[in-house]
Amino acid sequence: QQNMPSEALELVERANGILSKLAECACSPSSKPGAVSTKTVQKTPECQPWSCEDFYKRLNTFSSVNWFDKPQGLSSFECARYGWTNIKTDTLKCLCCQKIFVVTIDKALQPQNREAVIAKFREQLVSEAHAQLCPWRDSPVPQALLQMTGASVSELLGECSARMDSFALCASLPVLSPEFLRSPEYRRVLDAVGWPSNRRVDPRLVLACTGWEASPLLPATSP
Repeated sequence: QQNMPSEALELVERANGILSKLAECACSPSSKPGAVSTKTVQKTPECQPWSCEDFYKRLNTFSSVNWFDKPQGLSSFECARYGWTNIKTDTLKCLCCQKIFVVTIDKALQPQNREAVIAKFREQLVSEAHAQLCPWRDSPVPQALLQMTGASVSELLGECSARMDSFALCASLPVLSPEFLRSPEYRRVLDAVGWPSNRRVDPRLVLACTGWEASPLLPATSP
């Protein structure tokens, strides 16, 4: 550098300074426009199909108010399997690719047309509604995670029986809608417990199998 003209030396020093600043920007987060923050990247949920905890977190975002009367292929379990969360009525969001997916099925549709609409929504649910490179398209949660890990069949039946017994506290029970009694979901409930098709169905059984139970009212407290 001793034989280098002063103008050239100054240019080299300026170039080294610019390179140093570029290296700093590449190695650490910055608040400057256009810089990539590592915090933002870390907050993006990962696709972890083998995580029971993540699966149940997604499943818990669904409610009977916002995700009502959906067929088996579009059930909350199936939606959560493919990475979807329920953010409002009939609306799903993938926290991985940020895509929004709205599912509404016209109740006035004829059965054949209804099945076609459901099949199309199902196809979109598992792939097309996600972003093209979203990992959930190819990596749904395995069915094994839906087998209620840690609970045997006898335990599940015992819990269902206890819920049925709880309805003895009720002077009357909710009336099951005729539409539900004709639905495939209702038939699946009966098949799951081996209920004979020619036997009258106790409404307590349906309520218990779908997770409902009765509890005594707490006494009113004065303000």
